Amino acid sequence: MQKYSLLNLNLNLYNPGSQIKRNTNDIFDFIIKHSPTIITLQEYGKKSLNGDIDGLELLNKLDLYGYSVVEPLKDGIKPINTRILYLKEKVQYKKNLFAYYEHSFVNRQTGGIFEINGKTLCIYSLHFPLYHSQNQDNREDKTNMWKHTISLGKHFKKYDYLILAGDFNESKIGNKTALANNLDILKQYLDSAINNVPTWKSQKLDDIFVSKTLNHKKTDPVANNISDHKALLLEFEL
Repeated sequence: MQKYSLLNLNLNLYNPGSQIKRNTNDIFDFIIKHSPTIITLQEYGKKSLNGDIDGLELLNKLDLYGYSVVEPLKDGIKPINTRILYLKEKVQYKKNLFAYYEHSFVNRQTGGIFEINGKTLCIYSLHFPLYHSQNQDNREDKTNMWKHTISLGKHFKKYDYLILAGDFNESKIGNKTALANNLDILKQYLDSAINNVPTWKSQKLDDIFVSKTLNHKKTDPVANNISDHKALLLEFEL
């Protein structure tokens, strides 16, 4: 067996009023320091809202380092999109997957099939919407998105392993969110690879769910100075 890793990061490019002092090179350096085999990104866009990060430059730098990118069917106008990147020398990209909840938020559901060391992995980079806020009412869509996610985990059989990584905007610690019980339902079918530690303020909004048969380590979120979310690191063997 060989060791591989997946780094998940909410880039926080939708960042009005952000006080974080950073630039594009800071994000690139943080990613490369961990040498991940796979990278899953949320809140991606061509430019951050306040202009401190150039998303296209970041992807170009990662391309020169050996990473190729998988995109969703279409991007949204705001920098709240998802991406998957993979190290070409270690990973064979097989095909793109469409959003499994096609009704809405397709830009937040980047999926692909990859082959690593003879095994096929279905990987999604996900960014669930907020349930309800002063400016958004996504109650119906988020409820349905959870139903589709749980169904995917429950009925997954076609490939060797499933990995769902991202910002689920759901937490059972800190301020419990409206649909947090779905996390427990999903854990009936997939393992959480991240310890029960906050990833954003006092809440654990970000997670990586993997097939129970995948040989992996459970890790703590990774503190950083480049985002308001902690990064996540999945270490696994194939």
